[in-house]
Amino acid sequence: EGAKKIYQQGIDNSPMQSAGFESANYQELTESNTFYLWQLIANCNYHQKRYKEAISIYQKIENSKIVSIVLYKDMADAYYQLKDYKNTEVYLKKALEYIPDDVDINVRLASFYAERGNKKLAKQYAEIALKLAPDNVEAKNILSTISK
Repeated sequence: EGAKKIYQQGIDNSPMQSAGFESANYQELTESNTFYLWQLIANCNYHQKRYKEAISIYQKIENSKIVSIVLYKDMADAYYQLKDYKNTEVYLKKALEYIPDDVDINVRLASFYAERGNKKLAKQYAEIALKLAPDNVEAKNILSTISK
């Protein structure tokens, strides 16, 4: 909380801000920096195994409409750690909507469905990953495991 407060004071007291500089570029830079700070704070919470706190911050970022595939992956990971598989799936699929040909997301979905016992969907996403990256070892391993 202290770091967030100091950062916000820096933004509020920026010479450019106090001089009335209101360009779109300055606003974009400020929003980008704020997003980055929130992402770092959320990730710190995640790595300290404070998954609920991390999710709360990730949700603030998502609600600000500054979203990315990284945000969705991080949210999926945090929900997975809490064994909230419904939201894990939701955020993996949101990431996939964002970039449908992302190999990592397709592999994560294949792995997720394999762990949940849904061989059909595990196979579907592993095959998509292999179409995108034919040498992907993880996707090959998933297909090998679910075909046993």
